[in-house]
Amino acid sequence: MTRGEIINLLNKEVARLEQAISDMLNPTFPQTPLPRPRFFAITPTIIWPFQEKNGTKILWASVAHTDGGRRESVDLPSPQFWDIMWEYCTSPTRGLRVLMRLQAARAWCQARAEGRRRAAQEVLRQR
Repeated sequence: MTRGEIINLLNKEVARLEQAISDMLNPTFPQTPLPRPRFFAITPTIIWPFQEKNGTKILWASVAHTDGGRRESVDLPSPQFWDIMWEYCTSPTRGLRVLMRLQAARAWCQARAEGRRRAAQEVLRQR
């Protein structure tokens, strides 16, 4: 498997993750709270989702990139994100590791979205 093929697989999985994030953040009626974040280490230097330093705001469509002690927010489908992926995924093993971590994050988002839908249905049922 070539590096380009790995990046292509990762590109598709990031698109699926973005869709899962969107589904999770969709408003429900009645309104249900957003889930507490679970942090996924996609690579040793990338953690999803990005949490501001004071911990008050979560940016679901961004990752935290740490480089030499500096921490910054990087949007998921951005050129900077793909540059980091290109540098990290030097072998098929690393690429598949990243792919599995992205899949785990997507599964988590899908489960939280379903949980929010069920909670809203339960509130409606109890009315």
